Amino acid sequence: MARLSLILVAAGFAAIALMPAAAAPRASTDKDVRVINTPAEPVPVVGNVGVVGTPTVGLSPSANTVNIAMPTSPLPVQVTEVAPRQPVQVFKHVEPLPFDLEQPIYTVPAGKRLVVEYVSTYMVIPVGSGAFANITTEVGGTTARHYLPMTEQTTYDAGTTEVSVGQQLTRLYADPGTTVVYEVHRNTGSLNTETEISFSGYLVDA
Repeated sequence: MARLSLILVAAGFAAIALMPAAAAPRASTDKDVRVINTPAEPVPVVGNVGVVGTPTVGLSPSANTVNIAMPTSPLPVQVTEVAPRQPVQVFKHVEPLPFDLEQPIYTVPAGKRLVVEYVSTYMVIPVGSGAFANITTEVGGTTARHYLPMTEQTTYDAGTTEVSVGQQLTRLYADPGTTVVYEVHRNTGSLNTETEISFSGYLVDA
């Protein structure tokens, strides 16, 4: 009986010995690796890096530093995406002022597009009469009126005539070959009347 017990115990130990060992946990593969070098153990780097037209970068192995030497003259920069601009300034005086004025003031040259950045106008009409002003441009076959706000400034001729002025920053366009027209429409009065219109802007290639 004792012999049988010894055989069973020996068989149990043998079975345990034959069992596969538990797999060790795998180390994470997404950890950063940091390499730290002291000045006594610098990263072996030899020479300088130089690129023509840019600052020179120098690497100092002994001090673990980077030295940047700026060029003595700035790098030339040229803007190439903006089309060349040709300044335009227009002025027109009309006297006397009819009841319905449609005055051509500028024709856009062929191959160019007009950009209007500022418009100003001056108007003298009888006191109590009404008037409004606009400029007309054409883009893509569509004609549009752009109305100009006017503000009364003073009166003269014994209070019978009033002076109004308007000015406006704008961004208006006119296509090649089209004509910019200044319009004034008023209702009554036949005393001294006059008006002026001016604008400034530039031409670009169409």
